[in-house]
Amino acid sequence: MRKLSKVLLKVQGVTKRFDDVIANDNVSFEIRAGEVHSLLGENGAGKTTLMNILYGLYTPDAGRIEIKGEEVAIDSPATAIAYGVGMVQQHFALVPSFNVAENVLLGTKDWFRRKESRVLQRVEEIARRLDLRIDIESPVWQLAVGQQQLVEILKLLYRDVDVIILDEPTSTLSPSETDRLLQIMKSMKSQEKGVVFVTHKLDEVKRVADRVTVLRRGRVVLSGAVSRYDIHELAEAMVGGYEPEKRLVDESWVSQKEVLKVVNLDVPSDMGGIKVQDLNLCIRAGEVVGLAGVEGNGQKELVEALMGLRPFLKGKIVLSDREFERVTPKLLRGMGVAYIPEDRFNVGLVKDMSVMENMVLNVYKKPPLCKKLFFNRRVALENARRLVKEYDIKLASLQQPVKLLSGGNAQKVIVAREFQTLPRLLIAVNPTQGLDVRSAKQVHDLIAKQARNGTAILLVSTDLQEIQILSHRVHVVYNGKLSFPLKPDEHERISKLMVGIGWGA
Repeated sequence: MRKLSKVLLKVQGVTKRFDDVIANDNVSFEIRAGEVHSLLGENGAGKTTLMNILYGLYTPDAGRIEIKGEEVAIDSPATAIAYGVGMVQQHFALVPSFNVAENVLLGTKDWFRRKESRVLQRVEEIARRLDLRIDIESPVWQLAVGQQQLVEILKLLYRDVDVIILDEPTSTLSPSETDRLLQIMKSMKSQEKGVVFVTHKLDEVKRVADRVTVLRRGRVVLSGAVSRYDIHELAEAMVGGYEPEKRLVDESWVSQKEVLKVVNLDVPSDMGGIKVQDLNLCIRAGEVVGLAGVEGNGQKELVEALMGLRPFLKGKIVLSDREFERVTPKLLRGMGVAYIPEDRFNVGLVKDMSVMENMVLNVYKKPPLCKKLFFNRRVALENARRLVKEYDIKLASLQQPVKLLSGGNAQKVIVAREFQTLPRLLIAVNPTQGLDVRSAKQVHDLIAKQARNGTAILLVSTDLQEIQILSHRVHVVYNGKLSFPLKPDEHERISKLMVGIGWGA
């Protein structure tokens, strides 16, 4: 094996907190010249937070960062690039109307010489050196997703960075685009670049990485040469051992009445093609069905289709014995469907509206809040006071903007609003993500109570422990497909299916 070169970047004892949540807990990590170092972990493990610290988007609360042996403070992406650290994020920062060369040169001192042949030749030479096979005169809007990602890499190479961070780079790529990107990563190794490969796809780690570090719940739980570990060991490190907790649901709650049935559903992706394929699912009254999976496997697209926020290409949805080939949010609301979205502040709430106003968004047209087309503010305030007391929401005033609440209290505003209508069906997506332990337990108890009262619940979560304590039945989502049903205590089978092991059996 080739001897690895000097350390380009080193992180020692980095800790980052967001209120009561510890995203990174005493993390140490390093990247050497001429290697691909993979950072593995489930969603919420702290991978992106650590990379955002390295790229100057967050400031660590403790710890130190060294670049080529010298301690540095990285306070912005510009500072990171000046130190030779660049990142290709999951959401690209390209100007669609500009061509490839213009996007590469934008923000550099060569922007004003972008028409000069010498400048353009340098862009072409860097692209040729890595065999990017990209026309630098092509408008970016005409490029496929995989090609746009190569433009982002080209931007960093033009700025002569030594460390290139790729954050979940294959999540939106086709298999052929993925193969090509992995080959380009190997080419960057040969040029003595250090590549940080942030991912959850174990087969890709084994194909391209030299070393691997696994984060779980903000801590490093494994680090070393990839050759030392097989896929099963890496999977176990990612999801952890099974620590049984008291389940919050009971089988006696489940009736035989089907509330939701999904038949042969195909859902498109944002980039074209099919993200969810031929999916079938059934949920009965009083039943919690958990969908486990690493983010990016079609959960987002499926939930949006079920909530009428994304059209589906094929199949049908049966809700309380009524069949639909197209649904809208208004229709679903009228049929008693409640929704707890993953992004509480940008999707679940109207940030600049008050707590009271947010609590009536799903009932303001109904009596007693609405009478003869007039909104009864007094009744709305009384309703909000009742919900605040019932759901133990901590706030200064019902009139304060909801954006001023903590994450846990904001989530309880959504839960209180959605549950006040006694829904037939609840779709909840990562309902406790980012919450402290106490707030998470309160939300779990409220969801279980709703199931006990007869609500059918679809729980979509990347937190396997959450799935196991709240679900009657579990399916794993992987590459847009749904697994066979599993018992919540089948930890090993669930965790392996989550990372792609066992789907061919």
